[in-house]
Amino acid sequence: YGMAYESYPMFENDNFTFSQISTSRCFFLKMNFNEGSVCTDPAVRKAIAMGIDKEGFVENLLEGNGYPANGTFPAGSAFGGDKVTTETYDAEGAKKVVKACYDGGVRAFEFTNRGDFAQEVFAEIVKFAAKECPEMAIGIGSIVDPATAAMYLQLGANFVVGPLFNPEIAKVCNRRSVAYTPGCGSVSEVGFAQEVGCDLCKVFPGDVYGTNFVKGLMAPMPWSKLMVTGGVEPTKENLTAWIKAGVFCVGMGSKLFPKDKVAAEDWAYVTAKCEEALGYIAEARK
Repeated sequence: YGMAYESYPMFENDNFTFSQISTSRCFFLKMNFNEGSVCTDPAVRKAIAMGIDKEGFVENLLEGNGYPANGTFPAGSAFGGDKVTTETYDAEGAKKVVKACYDGGVRAFEFTNRGDFAQEVFAEIVKFAAKECPEMAIGIGSIVDPATAAMYLQLGANFVVGPLFNPEIAKVCNRRSVAYTPGCGSVSEVGFAQEVGCDLCKVFPGDVYGTNFVKGLMAPMPWSKLMVTGGVEPTKENLTAWIKAGVFCVGMGSKLFPKDKVAAEDWAYVTAKCEEALGYIAEARK
């Protein structure tokens, strides 16, 4: 951006060059892998490149420990143990989950924005659903800032959900006429969210607030549409309690497709569980 800078090596070995770069306005550190680096572990390279545990990595270098040739820091070191980890997304597996839910009657699926490159998997799911699940609305969840919301809108998100209420996200979504469902934890937050155009608000975490919170809010604000997530189970007792309390809809995740069922690719179980849950909801609304 037109700012002059200077760079000089602080530490160097066969794997990378670690440099200090300073300008008149800022100070930061730079690390580049050298050509012919012996580090071949992609997870470690990615972790370092993404800046995971930057303080620990810097400390490790300045103490003269360097970077091990086998690409692995010992457990207990500044960059060791579980710190060099990345969340792995399986796009093909995610597609199967979406299809199983769709076959069970689900028509709105929220993809959680979590882990590195989650947006790439989301883009594949949106394209997949457009062909294989034409009636499915694919949205993005766990959004806390407008920039991330804008990125997912560009990738085709049909709706945006967040664990908190950020009015700046509402502006981005309103510009594209896309629904924004913020997480709210008080009557005032729901009211503020409604003022900026959030027709549906999320009560989160549901197991903390409980059905009495919903009943208490709906009494003075009966026009409100509430979605509850967290603490929702695909059982007749649980779903009936939420519906009778006055929620507009509910959200469930691992209770519908447990990890062990997904690992076993038991998609029939997922489909059946979705059908069962929807049946309980329909019965409760009568």
